[in-house]
Order: sequence, then structure tokens, then C-alpha cells
Amino acid sequence: HYHVNGKDRYYEQLSGAMKLAVTFSLKIGLNYLLQDIFGTNIRLLLLAEIDQSLDKASVDSFADIVKFFQKDFTILNAS
Repeated sequence: HYHVNGKDRYYEQLSGAMKLAVTFSLKIGLNYLLQDIFGTNIRLLLLAEIDQSLDKASVDSFADIVKFFQKDFTILNAS
């Protein structure tokens, strides 16, 4: 379930930036889950066409988030 301003939302109702945040969060979470399950140290994130649905301010904000994770992950941009 997604909640925006206290209201339930379907994924299709989220903005492009919100969808990107959800997808990125899932990628990070799955990465840690797979590390736990397989006992391996996966340190790679693949990002594809991340800026397609974002305005300039959202791209800049997301870039800051990606920079934060660069210390822990190799990040590939496949756009």
C-alpha cells in the first residue's frame, strides 16, 4: 500500500518521482535481502532511464541520493 498525505494511493496514481523513489527503495531492499539469503556481498545497482519522468529539481534530488549510496555500491546507469 502507498500512502501520500495520509491517503491510500495505487502505484499508477503516484508521480514519476514517487515511482522512482519506490523502485529505488525496492532495489536497495532486495539487494540487502539477497545478501542475507545467499551470504554474499552484492554491491551493484543498475539504474536505467531514471530521469525520464523527472523535472530538473527531482533529478538533482535523486542524484544526491545516488551519491549517498556510491560509497557502498557500484552504480551503473544504463540510459
